[in-house]
Amino acid sequence: MVTRLHLTRRCSGVPSVAEARERARASILKARSGVHPVKERQQIEAARKAHSAANAFTFGKLAGRYVEEYTELNTKPSSVYETRRLLTRVAQFFGDYPLHDVKKADVIELISDRRPNRYGTSGLVSATNLLVVVRKALKWAVAHDLIAADPPLNVPKPLTKKPTRDRVLTNPEIVSFWRGCDEIGYPFGPL
Repeated sequence: MVTRLHLTRRCSGVPSVAEARERARASILKARSGVHPVKERQQIEAARKAHSAANAFTFGKLAGRYVEEYTELNTKPSSVYETRRLLTRVAQFFGDYPLHDVKKADVIELISDRRPNRYGTSGLVSATNLLVVVRKALKWAVAHDLIAADPPLNVPKPLTKKPTRDRVLTNPEIVSFWRGCDEIGYPFGPL
């Protein structure tokens, strides 16, 4: 039994009879031209859902999945910690920006945010490590069909070789080292 309430709910998307006729005419014209109106509506709805799902997939969500599904299973705990730390930094940089909209220029901007350090590399080592982790995560996302392309594919590393550390122990540090060796005792102390 169809009540007035049921009819009102069914027809709430069509405000007037004239508009309903116009929609019916448009639907008939589409059908005559070979377009199935119901299938077209389903395709539009599927595209809308895919678009909203893609916009909902941020770098933070990718980072969580990458660490959980790859890093924790394939690397040692210290690497998991460092990867998580770097990816958290990247996720904070991108915020709620959809992952499929991340471009090469965005990655370059990410790694160009350098801070001076005591080794004179001006944050180049940190930027290089950040780029390496981002590349791995995005390459993993491409391999798992989470995104279509890898934005930092051709981004050059800020630092091509790691700097050497030219620091030597001072005389007081050497004295402390020898005293520590004496306290350890046999077999490693004399060694």
